[in-house]
Amino acid sequence: MSRIRLIACGVSCFPRMRIAIVTVMTMLNVENVTVAGRLKVSRFAVGLDQSQMAALLGVSRTTVSSWERGMTEPNVSQFIGWARITKQPVDQLIDGLPGCTPRDLNPEPTD
Repeated sequence: MSRIRLIACGVSCFPRMRIAIVTVMTMLNVENVTVAGRLKVSRFAVGLDQSQMAALLGVSRTTVSSWERGMTEPNVSQFIGWARITKQPVDQLIDGLPGCTPRDLNPEPTD
């Protein structure tokens, strides 16, 4: 994971590479396996730093940092705000499965 963090930190110097790095991270499912990782990747994909995201959500930068490190999680309204800002489905941010409904996760048996 530290290698991905180094790559992500280096991207700020090369903004045109941001989409490519996020795409690769998504394809490899690297750092997307946790809520914290998905929050970080989605914020990064829209080009916001932690301070900008915090201002949009009405929280402190340290709160956003805490979410992205997995120390705490946003509440429901904060998840919804994050999803709107990053244009990600809330369920994708929470469970990593885009567009899945409870029925998709627990399909009825077919006999």
